[in-house]
Amino acid sequence: GGFAVESVVEKRTINTLIPALKDAGASDLLEMPISKIVA
Repeated sequence: GGFAVESVVEKRTINTLIPALKDAGASDLLEMPISKIVA
């Protein structure tokens, strides 16, 4: 079993965050840009 986690992070953190997640055992990572936020 596993978990699905969805998160929004600052763009400047991606270059260090993705390798850290992989080192912690994460797999099947998907990076998607946010083009519009409607509040």
